Amino acid sequence: DYFIKVSDNIRIAEIKELETEFDVIKGRYDEALVKLRSSYTRHSDVFNKRGKSRCLRKIGDVLVLKGNVDDALTRYKRVERELIRSDQINDESFITRINIARIYTYKGEYSKTEEIFSKIKK
Repeated sequence: DYFIKVSDNIRIAEIKELETEFDVIKGRYDEALVKLRSSYTRHSDVFNKRGKSRCLRKIGDVLVLKGNVDDALTRYKRVERELIRSDQINDESFITRINIARIYTYKGEYSKTEEIFSKIKK
């Protein structure tokens, strides 16, 4: 039963993430955020760290599209902390750091952008 629950939760979470892509294309950002938060919860229920990190990053992506760059930056930093804490330095951490650098550049905080780039180059 446990493995079926895990499989079902991950499957439903993945479907919700896919649905958010359509919501974003249609400009339905609030609906996308609801689905991503639901997906995040499902990944959390089965301790899927990779899925949780991906959802948090996607929430940040949608927040940027809505113009909430400060909220997005908070999400991206949370993703980065979680990836570092769980020793998951991978493509997700690279994408997250690039997104953080983009926000710093947008905000004119170039020294912070350079700091992120130095982390990426390591």
